[in-house]
Amino acid sequence: MILSGIPSYGRRDTVCFVLLAALFEALCVWSIMNNSIMIDEYAHLPAGVAYWKDARFEMYDENPPLARYLVALPAVLMGAQMDYTAAEQAFRWEWRVSQDFRALNYKRYLLMFSLGRLTVTLVSVACGYILFKYARTRFGPGAGPLASALWFTDPNVIAHSSIASVDICSTAISLLATILFIDFASQPSRPKALGCGVALGLALGAKFSLLLLIPSWAAILLFRGKTGGSTGLKFADSLLHATVMVASSLLVLNSLYLFHGSFAPLGSHPFHSPLLTGIVPTEAGNIPSGNRFSGSWLGYFRVPIPSDYLRGLDSLLFEQQTFPIGAMVAGRLVPGGAWHGPFKAIFYKMPPGTLVLLAGLLLAIVRSQGRAGDRAADTHYYFCIIPFVFLAALCLQGSGMNSAFRYQLPALPFLILAIASSYATHRSRRYIGQFALACVIANLGSLSINFPNTISYANEFSGGPSRAQREFVGSNFDWGQDLLRLKAWSSSHPEHGPIAVAFYGAMPPGEVGIATRRPPASFFQGDKSLGGAPPQPFYWAISSNMINTLPGMIIGEHGQPEPVTDGLTTSPLGVIASEAIKPENAYDVVGGAIFIFRVAPGPRPSDGKNSIDPESLRWSIRPTTRSDIAGAP
Repeated sequence: MILSGIPSYGRRDTVCFVLLAALFEALCVWSIMNNSIMIDEYAHLPAGVAYWKDARFEMYDENPPLARYLVALPAVLMGAQMDYTAAEQAFRWEWRVSQDFRALNYKRYLLMFSLGRLTVTLVSVACGYILFKYARTRFGPGAGPLASALWFTDPNVIAHSSIASVDICSTAISLLATILFIDFASQPSRPKALGCGVALGLALGAKFSLLLLIPSWAAILLFRGKTGGSTGLKFADSLLHATVMVASSLLVLNSLYLFHGSFAPLGSHPFHSPLLTGIVPTEAGNIPSGNRFSGSWLGYFRVPIPSDYLRGLDSLLFEQQTFPIGAMVAGRLVPGGAWHGPFKAIFYKMPPGTLVLLAGLLLAIVRSQGRAGDRAADTHYYFCIIPFVFLAALCLQGSGMNSAFRYQLPALPFLILAIASSYATHRSRRYIGQFALACVIANLGSLSINFPNTISYANEFSGGPSRAQREFVGSNFDWGQDLLRLKAWSSSHPEHGPIAVAFYGAMPPGEVGIATRRPPASFFQGDKSLGGAPPQPFYWAISSNMINTLPGMIIGEHGQPEPVTDGLTTSPLGVIASEAIKPENAYDVVGGAIFIFRVAPGPRPSDGKNSIDPESLRWSIRPTTRSDIAGAP
């Protein structure tokens, strides 16, 4: 097996790995303790508890359950309680149930999330170890430390390894499954086919996007056949291996869902997405229901897949096709983003050393065309490139996913392995080792400059976080991670009194003890309860996402969000529109994604810091409408 029995290349490689892993673990633990609970993880962990305790797989079904099983296990062992009173009362009802989960488990709520996050960190360390061991085995001395260094020094990896979400877990599982399949493709056997099937079932149970592993594995087999890598197996043996792999993967996938609805006729499932219903919604808010296979011969086919898995896939397709996620394009929020979104995310978010090595990899690919080389080395090189291409290609579809770097994380380990392979190929050349080391040091330098603000990280080539703020929303920059840092800022500035807060995040500021005030009535559309009196000086903390016109919570006097109305409509979220709300006008910055504005009539105060005169600028807080973009990637 690839993951055992590797030859020893001395202690230096192992020491490098241990030191890098220890640094990574320390940074992740610091982030776990100091980052507030963020969007998505706020519902991921309660959903995992629902799966463990009550098999309620319909809760937050837009991802399969495996990663949530992992992050929720500590909470389940701690006796977490669930309340489903709000279930089924609204579209995406998991957010309301997650609010009730917070209320029920309030005393140990933060501890549950800290332990759930730590589970993800350990999975990420295991992913770094797989990279290290595979690269050292296949590509020789130096390749293992390089691969693990590129993983452990990536601020994006640190960011998402400190969150109780599904991205890192699915990344690690897809890497392990593909490495096992590469081993099988090199030397097929029935035990290896069984191992591949189990790993594939786990991957399919971790994230829907990992369905792309199936065509990528087929491409690996095709490439191996084209390069003369035939194993000489008889057709019967090949058929048996395929049967073992398919059967074991389906058994694992069905086991994760406790066989709920397995082998139900395809035509019996109620779908909502245009792709699976054949119905395109014609009215805002209309959610069609149907099944395009009902009545056809395909409708009678009994699908060996859990009904909850199909429903979750349908929910994901419905949201992507009907409510495309917003992404920043040319300084504006645009549904679905733009075709160049994934390339922009790579340019901004990938650390500088990795970006330089990626450029070197592309140059090496171009220069190697038509040249003869080591067939074994070339084969494993392309075995890394093929899954990277398939998994990265997912982000080219225009649903807004393309702009979020986290959706490219499953492809990142294969890019790292391709870089390690290219390094090994050119290792004998002068200064190659020093060049690779310099790139790793560049990553460490960039990380040290930006830590702890890893969610809002942007590399120095792109202009850093100050430039990225104008280009990204959501998980690329602002996922509600800085609320605890806002509490520290407020506590260290008691002279400013209670602050107004407009927050894009999971937890209201009052939950962490921030003293707040309501923005003046004159700032609200339709709110003339105070006669539009000029506001007194105050400080206003506004999330970066809301500066970029995403809807968020408008916080009242007791640290809780309050409904926003314009006299005609009312919404639980508000949208701020103002020429004055720009980062360059901020009084201060908290973390990377919360900007403090001092709003004071008259001339700028004597301290020389920025201040905004509300009398000379147009302000507007209005309720969210259906024309607003409701989510961020």
